[in-house]
Amino acid sequence: MPCVVADTSPLFYLAKLHRLPLLRDLYGKVHLPPEGWRETLAGGRLVPELAPMFLAAKNEGWLVIEEVRTRITDLEILALDAGECEAIALARQLGATLLIIDEKHGRAVATRFGLTVPGTLGVLINAKQRGWIPALKTELSKLRHETDFRFSTELETHVLELVGEAEG
Repeated sequence: MPCVVADTSPLFYLAKLHRLPLLRDLYGKVHLPPEGWRETLAGGRLVPELAPMFLAAKNEGWLVIEEVRTRITDLEILALDAGECEAIALARQLGATLLIIDEKHGRAVATRFGLTVPGTLGVLINAKQRGWIPALKTELSKLRHETDFRFSTELETHVLELVGEAEG
């Protein structure tokens, strides 16, 4: 299994879709920095139905809260929020294969550090390609209409083409 670190937002979006266990199924364990866990708990208080999912993932041992021992002082990373900074630092510290992060600037910085950044859509694509999601189009519709996740119709078309669900 690859070493995987996650930022907070993909956890929320996947939980909102009731797809959080995909992370366990795809990657075995997912590491989260302390700031990411604090953000997750705070968000879980705002959206109470999600909190039990996050706590279960931690208690089951596949969502691992990992201390960040090294800090990155690069000005580019310091422009990100604390959770994103810690996620990138933790990914580098662990030699992670993947950093699951959605925020555009965070993805760009992580890519410059040599990290692969699949994001929420990447997780869903991977799960669909394994046959674990019957219709990605349904998941994208929920993501668009039931969360604040934003993506263009061009990206949606591209993603659906990747998984063989393109219309026409």
